[in-house]
Amino acid sequence: MKKKYILIQLCAVLILLVLPTLTVSSSGQMSAIFSFSFFSLVQLFLALILDAEWRIFLKPREVPARKNFFSVILNHLQWTSITIGLLMFTYAAITVLSLFLPQLLSHSDQNLQNISPGITNILFLIINVFCASYYEEVIYRQTVPESLLSFTENKYIKILFELLTLMLFALGHLYLGIAAVANAFICGIFLRLCRIKTGSVSSGTAAHFIYNMTLFIFILLS
Repeated sequence: MKKKYILIQLCAVLILLVLPTLTVSSSGQMSAIFSFSFFSLVQLFLALILDAEWRIFLKPREVPARKNFFSVILNHLQWTSITIGLLMFTYAAITVLSLFLPQLLSHSDQNLQNISPGITNILFLIINVFCASYYEEVIYRQTVPESLLSFTENKYIKILFELLTLMLFALGHLYLGIAAVANAFICGIFLRLCRIKTGSVSSGTAAHFIYNMTLFIFILLS
């Protein structure tokens, strides 16, 4: 019964939340991220529901190991820091590569340099980026991959499922250009590893949020 429910939920998530992102044709008005977004609230609500549901009902039951509270916190801080560094390195590497292959790996123009946001706009930016980061971590690092992995014990099929999830996440950034797809695929690997090593999406969300905010700040100041 549990496997059947996971399958139904997985299909719903893929059809309603994941596949529609593959059909986005343009980045639209990126300036909208500086204003109130009802969509971000919906993302936050869905992420909270899916995350809580997984933790309480769907997470595989394991024999709890005794872990020191401070060691758990240290592990989360360690992997958050490592992941942030890897994400930044990936972005820098893709950016440098795009200089040599501008046609193949060209970033889309976000037209953010001409924006002069106020305090309220910055606040909305923080809220929207956090909601998006948490939402993507729950969907692409927990719900989809963990649901798929629950149906098999074959290590090769598990690798295939991991790659499939990475591709879905990466192709969701296709509207931003090929460079963004490559960047998302590689970053997705590190964020998924962070989820595996910490056992939750909290560290990945923190790393994802800090990474995205850093990029926005860099673009605005450039």
